[in-house]
Amino acid sequence: MYNVFKEPSLPLISRYLHYFIKQEIDGETLPMLVNCASLEQLNACGLHTIKKQMKLRKHYSTLCTPETVSCDGTGGTVSASPSATSCDSKKLTLSQMKVLSPEHKRLYLMKRNKVAAAARNTWPGNNVPCFRNNKKEKETLDDLVISLIKECSLPIFGEKAIRQHILDTLTERRRNVKKGYNYEQPPAKKKLKLQI
Repeated sequence: MYNVFKEPSLPLISRYLHYFIKQEIDGETLPMLVNCASLEQLNACGLHTIKKQMKLRKHYSTLCTPETVSCDGTGGTVSASPSATSCDSKKLTLSQMKVLSPEHKRLYLMKRNKVAAAARNTWPGNNVPCFRNNKKEKETLDDLVISLIKECSLPIFGEKAIRQHILDTLTERRRNVKKGYNYEQPPAKKKLKLQI
């Protein structure tokens, strides 16, 4: 689909137009297709490969932001609401994660895990920093967020969500250290994995 607009060819354009007309995709439903469509709905529009689906979403993500539409559990749409997620939103709630398609959920969790791993690598061990009155650590946090935006941001996982996930990861580590867990001496199972 993306190549249609980059290098237009008449047979390719007519093929996708045929699918879009057949499925009654117009200017109103295009943002819903980009942000909320299930795998079956994308296949019905002629987007049979993941590459085509991702290129459509990449091409239209600037035009069709999730602020304008939200999804229900079936991959359909609900009228726009203030609770619809945007790039600047906080992390997704469990109820918002339930309405994601399996592909989106897997991608979201993969990016979220990558952010948590980056936080653990930046601040290893038991000394978890406090950011409230620590200018140096705030700058380190800002630099980490900026470095992760390019690699880990999604329309539903933007800058504020990345920052919040880093803070949540560190808060959880701080709580575990207070309970007695020692991140500098991992459990025996982790030691075995590290030695192999």
